[in-house]
Amino acid sequence: MEASQDIQASSLHVVIVDFNFFAYAVQLSNALSEVCEVSLFFPYTTPEIYTGLIKPGVNFHSLHTSRLRDPRNMLMIASLFKTLRQLRPDVVHQLGWHPWLNLALPLFPDIPRVTTIHDASVHPGDKESFTFFQNRQWRGAARIIVHAEEIKRQMIEGCGAPASKIHVIPIGAYSLLRAWRSDPPIDQSPTILFFGRIWDCLLYTSDAADEEDSVDLGGRRII
Repeated sequence: MEASQDIQASSLHVVIVDFNFFAYAVQLSNALSEVCEVSLFFPYTTPEIYTGLIKPGVNFHSLHTSRLRDPRNMLMIASLFKTLRQLRPDVVHQLGWHPWLNLALPLFPDIPRVTTIHDASVHPGDKESFTFFQNRQWRGAARIIVHAEEIKRQMIEGCGAPASKIHVIPIGAYSLLRAWRSDPPIDQSPTILFFGRIWDCLLYTSDAADEEDSVDLGGRRII
């Protein structure tokens, strides 16, 4: 049974399309390339710190994206769809959303599409249009991947997604980031690690900040 599964996996051709989650996409593509054929599509502006870590076994394609509101993005989408029809993969995995791609999904080639939804609800600071585009992304997908049971619950109860389509797969460790590790570590103290969003509060640094309402960071203050 295991041998049969190995043969079946090795004959698959998986296309991964991503516009945002570059480290995630590279690590996933590299891992999948060990068991099947993988083609990865990134914007042509993707930094080399990511593309330089793509393994030789991954077929890399660049997408000529424009600014988000630029209608020339439709040319990029048309080129993507044309390439997908030529490649004829077994499945397309859409990792992140792009407004022009999500608008064009009704014209998507007749290829099974899987999508990953990283957040079921709108982030603070995001516009409500986020919901419109994300709903288009998962509604036509053959399968939906989320990274936690809580997000699955939110997709079912808040978005109306069918439970039968949703699969929970933990995001795992970003071991790819070790490639950027410096040894010895760079001395940047005092250092603040910011993780997440800051739309609902104000961060301001100033040498003349009010001492009663701030934290001293060695000559600079955070309010």
